[in-house]
Amino acid sequence: MNNLNSFYLLTGLFMVVSTVMILVILMQRPKGGGLSAAFGGSSAGSADSLLGGRVGDTLTWVTVVAFVLYLGLAISLNMSAGPGAADVAGPAEAIEASETSTPVEVLPAAPIATEESGTTTSDTNIDPEG
Repeated sequence: MNNLNSFYLLTGLFMVVSTVMILVILMQRPKGGGLSAAFGGSSAGSADSLLGGRVGDTLTWVTVVAFVLYLGLAISLNMSAGPGAADVAGPAEAIEASETSTPVEVLPAAPIATEESGTTTSDTNIDPEG
């Protein structure tokens, strides 16, 4: 599989796993009211009233699995976009190509005003309106 295609596939899976993990965490029973109480949820938890009474263990298991997938995908994305994956970062190659083919023109430095001329940069008042 192409490195660029695998990068996009891993990124899409990372976004899906992130969304699932957020939703599963929000569905869990709050210990002290939490987010569900702020939105008018019952003290029994939104998942218990929606999915049944013994859903807490399942949500904990799904949260752990989603977190492990999240970490695995994050590490995989980091490794696929590492120093050896220059073909993933397309704009960087364009910058490197333009730097090597175009010589840089060095401009001369501007002269520095000395105190002999009578004016220094701190004594000069420039009116921007003319």
